[in-house]
Amino acid sequence: MGPVLIAIGILAGLMALFIITYSLNAKTPPPEGCQNPEDYSGCESCSDYSCLVKVRMETKEQHDRQ
Repeated sequence: MGPVLIAIGILAGLMALFIITYSLNAKTPPPEGCQNPEDYSGCESCSDYSCLVKVRMETKEQHDRQ
């Protein structure tokens, strides 16, 4: 029973670490040059379309339109 509890503890710790880092990343403000949601050319943080900064800004813009 001891190894099972250790495994559950490790998994719970990893999940907690993931949730904490994900929430901190979501609260991080966009870098300078990325504030304009129409033009990401100044954004040097990444070239990925799934960038959380871009996704967050587009979601906020869509919410503001409604």
